[in-house]
Amino acid sequence: MRRALSLGLIAFALAAGAASQGTSGSADRFLALGISQFNDGNFEDAAFSLDTAIRSLSAQPARTKELTQAYVYLGAAYVGLENEDAAKGKFRKALELEPAFRLSHEQFPPRVLKLFDEEVARHVAGRKKRGAKRFLAMGGVGAAAAVGVAAATRTETLPLNRPPSVGFSFTPEGHAISNVTIVTFAATAADADGDPIELNWDFGDGSTATGPTVTHVFARDGCLSVRVAASDGKGGTTASRHGVASGSLAGRWQSNYTTDKWQDFDCSHAGEAFACRAANVERSWLPIEARGTLRNPRLVQLVLFRGPDAKFVPRVETCAGELSADLRSLRCVTTTGGFGLGRPYADPFQNCR
Repeated sequence: MRRALSLGLIAFALAAGAASQGTSGSADRFLALGISQFNDGNFEDAAFSLDTAIRSLSAQPARTKELTQAYVYLGAAYVGLENEDAAKGKFRKALELEPAFRLSHEQFPPRVLKLFDEEVARHVAGRKKRGAKRFLAMGGVGAAAAVGVAAATRTETLPLNRPPSVGFSFTPEGHAISNVTIVTFAATAADADGDPIELNWDFGDGSTATGPTVTHVFARDGCLSVRVAASDGKGGTTASRHGVASGSLAGRWQSNYTTDKWQDFDCSHAGEAFACRAANVERSWLPIEARGTLRNPRLVQLVLFRGPDAKFVPRVETCAGELSADLRSLRCVTTTGGFGLGRPYADPFQNCR
């Protein structure tokens, strides 16, 4: 009820502003509000505002650019609301208005980019089919004469160029350790016309590559939008996208074992170097430290430094282990026991796809 009242107040306020600014001003205000709500993750509110903007902009033929933008953001909001069919419909509307419109990697998440690319491919293919039909139907006698001349000089009809298909997979699956994990990407592409295919990769972090199989080490954290584009050299291009998570190990970790006297650990991560130090320790214990290296893909080699007390003498021991696929758990086995760490907070990139 409170949310409905809020939406009503927003609509009332914008409508009041429109009384002095006209329909154009109202559309601009709703469009700006919808984009802001989308960027804040308020997809349901964004859908309401953007739909209102579209209703106003549709009555203004000169404002194709703004109407296209509104359809794109409305489609993106529907992706956030898990309504992909509605999202594709809005993307199609945008492409009907601006066939050359494309999305920016920085503005939209991988799922939005992937769905939009799929609609671009369908739209391009549809335009080529419609163009062929118009050619065959044009001009009556003139068209028939043109077709007759072509038939007299050629024994077969040249087919329309069909764009290639493409997809890709990557290993290891799960999260990559930034500046450590070597991720291998393998593309699967085909061209119905038998044309040679050129494959171009964009890893979403400023790096690119070419070829069917490539490797990459991500230099920063985040949900990176990886894109491969397949081109047949005749104007046919198709792209496929997937989100790949890359993360750092720096921050607060907790012991995985209830018998440990050390509960919290502060860890640092720089390149292949990884180090942790107990943050809160019982007074009878000296702090435990762990220093070591990270290895591809998610292997850990540590040296543990344990302090003395009434029961234990100081000791140093090595520890070999492996991080979980989501980079939130480390189990390290030693000659005398184990050392385990876990990150208590939710994985911020668990829906990266």
